[in-house]
Formats: sequence, C-alpha cells, structure tokens
Amino acid sequence: MPAHASSHREAPYITTRPKVDGTDFYMFRSYEGVSADGTGGRSDYVTLIANYLPLQDPYGGPNYFSLDPDALYEIHIDNNGDSREDITFQFRFKNNRKNVQLDIGDKKVAIPLIQAGQVADRNAAALNVNETYSVSIVRGDRRNGTRSAITNAAEWQQPLSTSRWTTSAPRPSPTTPAYAAKHIYSVNIPGCGQPGKVFVGQRKEPIRGQSRDHLRSGQCAGIGDHQSEPDQRSAKHHSTTPTSPRWRSKSTRVA
Repeated sequence: MPAHASSHREAPYITTRPKVDGTDFYMFRSYEGVSADGTGGRSDYVTLIANYLPLQDPYGGPNYFSLDPDALYEIHIDNNGDSREDITFQFRFKNNRKNVQLDIGDKKVAIPLIQAGQVADRNAAALNVNETYSVSIVRGDRRNGTRSAITNAAEWQQPLSTSRWTTSAPRPSPTTPAYAAKHIYSVNIPGCGQPGKVFVGQRKEPIRGQSRDHLRSGQCAGIGDHQSEPDQRSAKHHSTTPTSPRWRSKSTRVA
C-alpha cells in the first residue's frame, strides 16, 4: 500500500506508519579523500542519503528499530529537470529470525528479542534477527523502466539498531564505529564504470534546533531562557540509506 503522505509527522496518515516516514534527503558531491582544490579521492562520486523512521529514542528497546519488510523504499533522480524520475534506487528489507534459545529453568526457550547478548559482528551468535536487504536500480519510469540488481559479493545486512550513540542505551559493541563500518559495502551498479558504496543503518539525528517553538504556533523561537535548554533531538536517531554511485553531478536534480 503506497504511503501518500508528507514526512516529519505533519501529515496525519504517516503518523500511523512511522517505518515509512521519510524525514530528510541529502545529496552532495563526495568529499572522501578529496584534496583542497576539489580533485582526487571520490570527487567524481555523488552521495545520496535518505532518512526514515524518525525520533528513535534510547528507551525504545529491547526490540529496537527495523525498517518495514512490506515496504518499498525509493530514491528518485531526475537528470533533465522534467520532474520525472530518470533513475530510481529501490531498497527492500527482510528480517531473518534465527530462533535463538536460552536456558530457562530446565527448558530451552526461544526468545522474542533481536539479541541475546553483545553484538560485535554481522553474524554474531547473540544476534537473533538479521535484517538483510536488496537494492535495485531502475532506469526510466520507476514502475515500467529497466530494472537491474545492484550486486555485492556478500549478503547485505543492516547493523543492529539501538540508540547506541547515547550513554544511557545498551551498546551493541564496545567499538560501535568499527561495528557499523562492517556494514559499508562496495557494490557494482549496472551502467556505472566504477563500484559504489552502500550503507543502511541507524545514524544520529543531524538536525539540531528548537523545533518545539515552531510546533506551538508556527512562529520562530523568541529570545528567552528556553534557548539555553538542551536540544532533546540530540539523543534521537533515524535509519538512513546512503548510496554513493559514481556520477558526474553537474546536471543532476532530485525529484
């Protein structure tokens, strides 16, 4: 069922389906390894970032935040300014439950949780649910165009989602950045001469601000003591799908 609604929870319908709530989209020329004059490294690549499932709180466990296996997540690219997609990246997700059992009294009992201990690798024994995904590229109309699979040498997995950047939340690994880095995949994109990169997983909310006052009456925050209060969104997260294909970005527009 399509989710025809705006993001950021201002549309009543999308509040009932937060897993498909697309909150932010970013597109920029990659700066990985790029020199001061803008050359070298991945300067010929464009990074696309789509965020979903906003306001992920530290207390949202123990079954934290996964994307919807019944939904189709898409990033549309308009290359010629006619407000129609020329390229679409499609993401589909699947939850694979391993049926981990624990000794409870004199019985083996399958747990309903996503983990049964610390998780530091993609296939950790304590991980009860692996969230995998596939990515396709569609050229032309997103429903009737030419669809090709974006391939990778191994099965793609999303890292365990917890509110792991806050000190109050249980951490999946003592070295969380290294754990997340294991889920960055080099991929082959049909039609691109060089491999790209894909990552799907939870990232810290990048937008800071006093949104409370905007939501009260549609007016900007005034000057007062509340301006010095901590931003509550600094402890919140979302799930993100960055993709980095190699394209010349001169005429690229996002539909």
